[in-house]
Amino acid sequence: MGLFWRMSRYILLVASFHLLNFTLSLAQKNVVKTDILSPLRGLYNVAVERAVKKSLSVEVAVEAGRFLRGTINGRKEYELSGLAVSPKLRLFPFHKKNEAPIGFFSGIYFQYAWLKEAYQNPFNGGDAVENSGNFQGAGVDLGYKFRIRHFCVELAAGVTRGTAKNFDEFNSALIPSSYVRLRNQEADRFRLGLSVGYAFSSSKE
Repeated sequence: MGLFWRMSRYILLVASFHLLNFTLSLAQKNVVKTDILSPLRGLYNVAVERAVKKSLSVEVAVEAGRFLRGTINGRKEYELSGLAVSPKLRLFPFHKKNEAPIGFFSGIYFQYAWLKEAYQNPFNGGDAVENSGNFQGAGVDLGYKFRIRHFCVELAAGVTRGTAKNFDEFNSALIPSSYVRLRNQEADRFRLGLSVGYAFSSSKE
């Protein structure tokens, strides 16, 4: 597992380099986009995707906000919030019809998140408990992106498998086991995204 996470950090650095390179030159095919579904639950993101070949693109996505909220008897007692970075690699198999980053795609991605959970105990005078930790995960996705002039819309679905780490065990013991299970399920879940963005055309178009 140690080798796996070292490789994921290496891919994160490579993807970040492409993001920096994007800011230096818009003569390549790039898409800047944001998910319009995640803000409904308090999570906001922005992503930059760049075509490196006709059939291949790289992407770096950043998410910040509330990842999870739990309730007891209708009250909001548990919240998981933080910041996540996800480098992605996408393959566009039908590039003869639509070159990357437009058209049908499948991809793999890694995710690293810095998180804080806050819990208010309704059975102990409302004492507040805070705990910090992180997620490390990876996943696969499928989707389709179409473009109308410079604007694009992307629908994607994926499955993520991850691990919650470095949460303080003493503080975790103060959180109901049902919430701890929710925290772990946040790293192992189905993802559905609907993004809108702006596409920068190459100089050849």
